[in-house]
Amino acid sequence: MIEKEHNSFILLYNLDYEYKETDKPGDADSGILRPQHPDTGKSGELQFTFEAFPILVAALLMGPAAGLTVGGVGSFIYQLFFSGYGITATTPLWILPHAASGFIVGLYAKYRNYDLKNSEIILISIFSALLVTSLNLLALYVDAKLFGYYSKALVFGNLIFKIIAGILLAILYSSIMPRLLAFLRKKLNQ
Repeated sequence: MIEKEHNSFILLYNLDYEYKETDKPGDADSGILRPQHPDTGKSGELQFTFEAFPILVAALLMGPAAGLTVGGVGSFIYQLFFSGYGITATTPLWILPHAASGFIVGLYAKYRNYDLKNSEIILISIFSALLVTSLNLLALYVDAKLFGYYSKALVFGNLIFKIIAGILLAILYSSIMPRLLAFLRKKLNQ
């Protein structure tokens, strides 16, 4: 590892990664080292988000069209306004994971006549998390190859942790999903 001083924060180089200390004043993550490619700023960090939750709710409650719409539109809005990358050649690949997940979960819910057991909700949520992780990995791989920042460490480095995080979040979602779906169905039928 090579260490050098740069504009009041330290950069550590390790293979193709550049570990940057965040330097935004007032940032909650200020001072945290994050792996980033030196040229593109793409990060290989592990993130915990609840973005899949509304997609699962829509899909389990209203079916494949709603799951696809919530997943696709939500991912498009995120990509356009919040990701920092806007529209690129790989934008459709970044939209695909949650759109496909919403569609497949909704298709299964429709097949089961929207009457899923708790164990089915857990399994379909875990399947959804694994599908999203796999498709995001594909999107990252293609994006990295296309834009020239590929490294095995960046693309595959924390795959096991992403899988575990996805499964844990799916179990968390599943623990509140049956009661939430029952409540929402009751409100929609009033």
